[in-house]
Amino acid sequence: VRPWFWTPLDSNTSRSDPSIDAQIEFSGMIKYSARQTMMEPMKQYMQMGFTERDLDEIKDFMFRQPLHILIIMQVVSFIQMALWTLAFKNDVSFFRGRDDYTGLSSRSLGSDALQELVIFLYLYDFDHISRLIL
Repeated sequence: VRPWFWTPLDSNTSRSDPSIDAQIEFSGMIKYSARQTMMEPMKQYMQMGFTERDLDEIKDFMFRQPLHILIIMQVVSFIQMALWTLAFKNDVSFFRGRDDYTGLSSRSLGSDALQELVIFLYLYDFDHISRLIL
């Protein structure tokens, strides 16, 4: 018959009891609920092919800073995305329906494309950059 409440780790009684170190982290209710809310999308990201490193970077980004700093970062990135979209719309409207490209320098187009390619290749070659950025 085996006891239900405990089983000794070692029958040698001259050894001292083992010690277990535990770390407890206290956080606010909002941070806890945000962390728990993020767990389900993390599981979905793993099914989509994200690696543990990518998920750790997302967690670090989300929970490293206080919540108000994260909100400010999101607002700034939303404004930046809106401005990029407006600039792209302006570029599309500039090129649409044109028969000639007077006033447009082929060197500027080439240098812009070359700059984007160099930045992409630099980021792609860098080992510690997240693939989420690319």
